[in-house]
Amino acid sequence: QYSRNLGTGDGIELFQRLITGIADHNGNPFISQMVMCYPNPFRSTATIKILGSKWNNLDKKVTVYDSGMKDVRVLSWMKNQPVLTFQRANLSCGIYYLLVESSDNTVIGGCKIVVMD
Repeated sequence: QYSRNLGTGDGIELFQRLITGIADHNGNPFISQMVMCYPNPFRSTATIKILGSKWNNLDKKVTVYDSGMKDVRVLSWMKNQPVLTFQRANLSCGIYYLLVESSDNTVIGGCKIVVMD
């Protein structure tokens, strides 16, 4: 939209970034049913779980991205640990995306999570 059309200026283009999804390193979407995070939304602590046992014997990492797709945290997830506790710590309220990868950088899946006050 243009501000002139809105009657608020003299033609400066206004835009809003809309994230429709995120992808792995090869461009494949990774929001999947393989990874769940609960409760969602959450205030202080959430649990991340991978559905199925295929990945249990591998170390994993979880990269947390903010809505601008900047990585804001990386979590280590040790093998044979069935769930990972995600602490809010200093994250602001908002939408975050989690990417779960195995130790060899194979994308396992991901999810969207909402942090509330």
